[in-house]
Amino acid sequence: MPGTRSNQSGNRNAAPAEGAEIASDSEPTPASGRTEPAAEETVPENQAAELPTDDVKLDGIPILNGDDELDDWLTYVQLTLDLYDLSRLIDPTIPRPKPKDPNYARWRRLSKQIRKWLILNISTNMLRSV
Repeated sequence: MPGTRSNQSGNRNAAPAEGAEIASDSEPTPASGRTEPAAEETVPENQAAELPTDDVKLDGIPILNGDDELDDWLTYVQLTLDLYDLSRLIDPTIPRPKPKDPNYARWRRLSKQIRKWLILNISTNMLRSV
């Protein structure tokens, strides 16, 4: 019935148990007193979280030939990895998985694939200067 609540035992219209919190998907907005949806910010536990299960074929990007192209090249890298939900694999702020992680083998395989893809998209002269 609209406007009724259930307490923790499932009784409608009964007051919640003393000290019990009422779950809500909303948070009050201090200035207006209205409620807005709670921000859902999920931080992956490690780089192996939520990896795609399908095979990934990374698109070609322009070859990095010099320092003056680096910002644009990094944008291409980020956009391509975002497209396949793989950008966390190059994010140093997200920890790497432990070998016992159930997704470790997939993470390792994708990480190697990305490393190879990155190297293939950097000119030989740039690689020598690194």
